[in-house]
Amino acid sequence: MDTVTATTYSAVAPSPDQVRLLTRVRSKRGVYLQVHFAWVEGVLPEIAYSTCIQKLRELDGSETNRTRLDCLFIGHDLQFWNTLGVWFFPNTHALLALIRSREFMALAAHATNALAMVLVPNPALSQRWLNLGHKLMPRLTSDQTSKALTAGNQFTGLDPNPVQLKNFQQCDQDTPIHMFNALKFRKFADYGTHRQAVSGQQVYRERYGRLAIACIHKSGGKLVADAQYQFNLIGANGDPRRGQWDEVVIAQYPSRQAFLNMLRLDTYQHALVHRQAALERTCLWSATPLEISD
Repeated sequence: MDTVTATTYSAVAPSPDQVRLLTRVRSKRGVYLQVHFAWVEGVLPEIAYSTCIQKLRELDGSETNRTRLDCLFIGHDLQFWNTLGVWFFPNTHALLALIRSREFMALAAHATNALAMVLVPNPALSQRWLNLGHKLMPRLTSDQTSKALTAGNQFTGLDPNPVQLKNFQQCDQDTPIHMFNALKFRKFADYGTHRQAVSGQQVYRERYGRLAIACIHKSGGKLVADAQYQFNLIGANGDPRRGQWDEVVIAQYPSRQAFLNMLRLDTYQHALVHRQAALERTCLWSATPLEISD
């Protein structure tokens, strides 16, 4: 009787299927790689990471951000990550060259697990979204802060549960943060009593997003990156997981308290019905920005 052994792949290297998908990505605007690392020692290996970033720059890429993960604010993720970052590449050839480089292999040796998501920037759509938000800014000058923020009590995965909210509130409230949003939209917006013949993505951007962007800027924040998810290049035991997400949005806030205050704004609270209608699921990670050396 033959014994069938399931094929397994390194937790920190791409499978042949993942590499094959990368060669098919076409983007005139370059590509992002959002990287998640869980380190053997639990802390960023500074020398190995800096050496890998130097190799990235030699390939005409750049480091968009580098952060220390603090907590998962919304969603489900079985792995706790220590470092989240976003790297930009001029093309997929440069990305593949880095992943296959000695510098990346040396960095990966310090990790127990990794996840790398290939993203394609969409600046035209992002600018339209920002413009809609800026048009609403003057209307928010008299916006009021609503009652105290509470955790979601239906545990839909679209709001923080009590443990997640408590973990977030126990972090330093006065340091700047980056919020990493992974978004999966409904095919059609669902308002509970009825579905509308409009996509979840359209509702998210035009009904929720324009209000959210205005509230972010009112709170002193800004949009760091907005891109379309393609697939996982590393992680999930070699499974690319195409379709797992639709978009990734990264926003920066001056502090966690500023973020919480934004969530309490009446304008933002009124926009949440559109967010709920638009999203099938989401993951929202809170992270502290780390200094990027030249």
